[in-house]
Amino acid sequence: VLFSQGINIIQFLGSLYFFSSGESKSYTMYIWIEYADSVAQTSMLNKTMNATLYVKAVDCKLKENCDTRTTYSINYKLNGETYKVLVIKKNNKNTYIKIKDDMTICVTTNYLTTKREVKTILDNEKLFLQKALSKAKKKMEKASSFYYLGQKYDIIKVPFDDIQLDSNKIYTKDDIMLEKWLKLETKRVFNERLTYNYDLFDEDIPFPKLKIRSMKTRWGVCNKRDDSVTLNSKLIEYGIREIDYVIIHELSHFVHFDHSREFWQTVEKHMPDYKKSVEVLKE
Repeated sequence: VLFSQGINIIQFLGSLYFFSSGESKSYTMYIWIEYADSVAQTSMLNKTMNATLYVKAVDCKLKENCDTRTTYSINYKLNGETYKVLVIKKNNKNTYIKIKDDMTICVTTNYLTTKREVKTILDNEKLFLQKALSKAKKKMEKASSFYYLGQKYDIIKVPFDDIQLDSNKIYTKDDIMLEKWLKLETKRVFNERLTYNYDLFDEDIPFPKLKIRSMKTRWGVCNKRDDSVTLNSKLIEYGIREIDYVIIHELSHFVHFDHSREFWQTVEKHMPDYKKSVEVLKE
């Protein structure tokens, strides 16, 4: 039972059978419930269901074409391409659309939304879908490629014992060697850029301890408790300007520990064109 204020709607997990056509059909039934309004009703219900709720008269109008599964998939065509749509039904008042990393369109909606209504909702959000899917496609392409300091490299497997870079190619013995090399490079580059950008500040701030880790939602974190700056390891895929921007952003938090006008003025003081890097990191 999904509780809310006032009347509640639940999914009755039994089946309602119709024999009008001579053939039994099974449906998932939705019924309305409300709080018992008399001692007698409460007492009667407690004997059978051990609860203080009772089932009101069944007035269930099963919507035509309503798929009563809580999760199912459909296909949706947009600009000549077919996308998988994952429909998740919950006790929601609103419908939400999200694009997953694998470009699946995820629609979360209420139990009574039909497939036709889902497609109508998607049709009404075509502009959003085009932008979001384009962004997800670029993200997928970048994830499947090797980027180092803003440049894309083709990985060439060779019987060498060290890593070699040549224009747009990187030569490595295997993936393990490449991963170790990238971790060392990340630490080296981040430390160098932290020192460089710290020296730009004439404000009285501590030289922070550098931490590096993978983060899903942040490029960097400033921690004033232990005077540390944490950088997202994926920043090594971007150019020096983007790395510098994140470092300057976090160092500016030692001056203004917020995102006030004064904070952004501090960022702009040390990187006047920081907004260009912000746009790159948003892609």
